[in-house]
Amino acid sequence: MKNFLYFFTFSMLFASCDIVVDLDISEHKRVLVVNSILTTDSIINASISHSVGAFDASSISYVNNATLEVYEDGVLLGEMDEQASLSYDSTGELDSTYVYNFNQNPVAGKIYSYEIAHPEYEAVRAETTVPAEVKLNVNDVTLLSEQDYEKHYRVRFSFNDAAEGNFYRLRLRNPNTYSGFDYFESNDASIISSAGVQSDGANFSGDEALFDDEMFNGTEKEISIDFFDYKSFWFEEEGVEVQFILELTSVSESYYTYIRSLRAHYDNQDQFIFAGEPVQVFTNIENGLGVLGSMSVDTMLLELP
Repeated sequence: MKNFLYFFTFSMLFASCDIVVDLDISEHKRVLVVNSILTTDSIINASISHSVGAFDASSISYVNNATLEVYEDGVLLGEMDEQASLSYDSTGELDSTYVYNFNQNPVAGKIYSYEIAHPEYEAVRAETTVPAEVKLNVNDVTLLSEQDYEKHYRVRFSFNDAAEGNFYRLRLRNPNTYSGFDYFESNDASIISSAGVQSDGANFSGDEALFDDEMFNGTEKEISIDFFDYKSFWFEEEGVEVQFILELTSVSESYYTYIRSLRAHYDNQDQFIFAGEPVQVFTNIENGLGVLGSMSVDTMLLELP
């Protein structure tokens, strides 16, 4: 009995101990945050904001007096035009959002670079090479099953991968519905590997798949995806034609790396503060943060049986 009391008292002493750790956190040095994804079907645009510290709860504050020069293959095209719009921030307050536009579409294969100047910051620079468009070929669309208000389809498509490191984004779009993008599933090894699915036989499931060509570099690649159509019943009653558009996008390595690191960062937010490894979000902005990426998109309207 005496030993038990000693053990109980000793355990309670340890259970009630608090350890105070003093953290020496240096003051955050603000830098420019540049976010710009160039697409061959849209004009060049960018957003620029001030960075905030890890423990700063303030909303994003956009920069409205920067000078942004655009270069194509080293030749100056000109300066971006600044455009302002009003929007509500996270606190419900009305705030100004600034976007910089240049009235020209980027061209596949060209190198685009930004040089950004602001009186309060060090000069910022970034560049990206717009990847070549990959031609999407839909081989067949099969109705696998139908029950009640749901149809299960399988799509097989293919494309030719160039003999170099390439990166892709796959989406299934609904342009005439509220959702915008549809979930799909795939057991393709390249998609599963890039998505980080570990268990054998597990499928990828989501509305956007990012993958590389490590498993099929320089060859013709065929992929199958499954999706479920439950919207046609509801929307056709309202006179809306439901369309499914397969979208294959060739993306720059900077975009691919940035999105994957950003997802890992957000996934880690669910962890206990000391449970997971910190995730460094990728940036290719010299003297700043953010990303300058690029992409070329090819789409195909699916003809459903």
